[in-house]
Amino acid sequence: MTLDADTICTQTFTEQDLSLLFKSTHVLLHPKEFRWLAGLVTFNQSNFRQDYANRLKDNQGKEWNIGCDQKVLVELAETYKFTPVGAPWMKIGKTKVPTVFITLKGNQKTKDTYLSAFLEHRIKSEDTCNNNLV
Repeated sequence: MTLDADTICTQTFTEQDLSLLFKSTHVLLHPKEFRWLAGLVTFNQSNFRQDYANRLKDNQGKEWNIGCDQKVLVELAETYKFTPVGAPWMKIGKTKVPTVFITLKGNQKTKDTYLSAFLEHRIKSEDTCNNNLV
């Protein structure tokens, strides 16, 4: 599974819950327009993981281009028949909606309404992880 670097886990989930994601190739679908996002991607037993990695490498050259990961997903969508992942697994900027992961896009990352809730979840996650390590 891959997640955006700015993604926060907001609630616990079981191994059984997680195993459902790996039964097919789940990819985050944009909530308002039909395009695949790399915010949450699962890799099952197919060759998708290798094909995705190879195409990302092939398309890069020496610098990372914004949106390249999404362009590669478009190229592979027909071959791998992605299953959209959404609630309850991931929401974009919806901090009051129950979901396992939240992520922020674009200018949400600098707006206090979303950022404060996002940071609150991050602090709770860190506290939970630190307490579980003791």
